[in-house]
Amino acid sequence: MLQLVYLTLDHNELRQITGRYLRQLNEQHPETINLSILDGADVVYLDVVESPQRVKLAVAIGQRLPAFCTASGKAILAFSPNEIVQEFLGQGMFKHTQCTLDSPESFIENMKLTRERGFSLSL
Repeated sequence: MLQLVYLTLDHNELRQITGRYLRQLNEQHPETINLSILDGADVVYLDVVESPQRVKLAVAIGQRLPAFCTASGKAILAFSPNEIVQEFLGQGMFKHTQCTLDSPESFIENMKLTRERGFSLSL
């Protein structure tokens, strides 16, 4: 199944269009830059430009991760309609690390902060 995802993403016009913008962002801000979408409670990575730094987030195209544990998932949800956020929060949250947001209250506070500063962090 994963091979089919890779083949689909490899021939996806969206990646061709957005690729240069992701690389430009990576040049301006030497961090891992990705294009991802929300799919249920997960984010799915459609394209990734890795950071040149030694310590970086390593994700693969087609990989799924819980949205509440990723910067891209938190950013998507921070700017999503309230109905989507409430549906998402109803699916539950669990700790992956000691820094994982694991309560609806902490997640909502983090979304407010994300909207104020214009970006999200993955800690």
